Amino acid sequence: MKPFNQMPTTSSPQRGFSLLEVLIALAVFSFGLLGLAALQTVSLRIGHDSYQRTQATMLAYDIVDRMRANPTGLAAGKYNNIADNYNPGSTNCVSVSCTTDELADFDIRSWHTVIAEKLSQGKGTIGTSGSTRTITVNWRENDLPMQLQLVVQL
Repeated sequence: MKPFNQMPTTSSPQRGFSLLEVLIALAVFSFGLLGLAALQTVSLRIGHDSYQRTQATMLAYDIVDRMRANPTGLAAGKYNNIADNYNPGSTNCVSVSCTTDELADFDIRSWHTVIAEKLSQGKGTIGTSGSTRTITVNWRENDLPMQLQLVVQL
């Protein structure tokens, strides 16, 4: 008779099969995590691209609102054909009272500053044809040039 604490000596044909199942499950799980990491990276990039497009749209409407708020400067042509390298005066119309010409210069300088801060290599121009203004905002997105144009009748 066998002693009570001795294990049977018969060998199983499925020896090591559990270890193989664990390794396969671990490989599948690893590929799943890699897919999630790639998805997160793409999501962050697309979110940033969307943010920049939203900023460009808001900035284009910002200068239109500034032009509408200064109808005398608009009528005098102070917002006509503004290039991206236009360098107006340095009067700060937030802390002092300004003329309509100074306010137009302040608006354009502020607009150019915010575009450069908010958008990657951001620049803005204003084209004029009669009473039609074409506001153009340019920036770089994933090393590609992007452009938003807004045409308004003022």
